[in-house]
Amino acid sequence: MQPSTTLKTLKAANAHFSADLLSSLLNEPIEGQGIFWSSTGRTKYPIPLRVLSFEQMYAVADPRNNRAAIQTYASQLRAQLGEAFGVVAAASTQARTKEASPEPETADIELQELQQLERSDFDMLKSLENRAIQKLRDDAVVQKSRGFAIPWGVVLGRLRDALPIQLDGRDEIAFRLVVRAVNEIVGPQGSAWHTERKGPKSTTFIVVD
Repeated sequence: MQPSTTLKTLKAANAHFSADLLSSLLNEPIEGQGIFWSSTGRTKYPIPLRVLSFEQMYAVADPRNNRAAIQTYASQLRAQLGEAFGVVAAASTQARTKEASPEPETADIELQELQQLERSDFDMLKSLENRAIQKLRDDAVVQKSRGFAIPWGVVLGRLRDALPIQLDGRDEIAFRLVVRAVNEIVGPQGSAWHTERKGPKSTTFIVVD
C-alpha cells in the first residue's frame, strides 16, 4: 500500500489527522517517527513519537535457551511445594544418596518424582493426595480386620497432616480424600466398610465389614 493511500485511510478513520499532520507524516525523513493523537479527557492534541526496534536495542538474554530459569513467585511457590512434596534439588538428592546410602528403590523413587516435577503436565495436587493416602496405609491407621472401627475424624486428621501446610484448602481436600483413601485401603464402601454413629456425642465411625 502506498504511503499516500495509508494516510488517506488514516484521515478517513480519524478526522483529527488534518492535512498538515498528514503532510508532516508523508514527508517525515526519520524512520519510525510518527504522531499519536491523544483523546484523554478534554486535552486532545497530537503527540510526536518514534517507534524503535526492540530487537535492535536489546539482545536476547538467552539466545541458546540453555540458561537457568529466573526467580519468580511461581518458581518460589513451586519450590515450596516441591519441598513439601518430599523432593529437593537434584544435587541435594544425590548428596543424600551418597551420605545416607538409602535403598536403591527409595533413591529411584525420589529421582522419578523430581523428573515428574519438571514436566509441565505434572499434576502436583493428585500426587500429594496419593502420597497422603500412601502414608495413611503405611502407618496402618486403617486396618482391614473385620469389625475394626476408627473415628472418621481421626482418618481426616491423618490425611490433613500428611498434606503440606502450604496447600490451600487443605482441610477440604482431606475431607474429600477420606472415602477414597478407605476405599483404596480396605475396599469399596458398602461392601468392605460402612459408617456408624456411636457414643454419647454420636461420633461417626468407619467400621470394616
